[in-house]
Amino acid sequence: MLGHEFVAEVVDAPGNPTWLGNRVAGEINIGCGDCDLCHRGLEKHCRKRSAVGINGHDGAFAEYLVLPVANLHPLPDTISNEEAVFIEPLAAAFQILEQVKITPQMRVLCKGTAD
Repeated sequence: MLGHEFVAEVVDAPGNPTWLGNRVAGEINIGCGDCDLCHRGLEKHCRKRSAVGINGHDGAFAEYLVLPVANLHPLPDTISNEEAVFIEPLAAAFQILEQVKITPQMRVLCKGTAD
């Protein structure tokens, strides 16, 4: 099932009842928990990771979606669903900036759109 940008309400959280009823956005990469990267706290870079709606994990177009609590981020009431759905792509863009170091000596191409 496709879909990895979502806003959801937690309807079940075994062992974590404080999450029930929370409106959340979620990180899509799910580590295996067993490999060297997961043991170093790098679950999002796990060699065996699954990704919501992309690789080995049902997506958010399903009626229900299951994620580890560690992948959830509660949303304040001040952020609408329409805004919150962009959290995942925005986070992905910021992550690229952390992975690729752009220095003043580098040349980059930025494509804009005219309004």
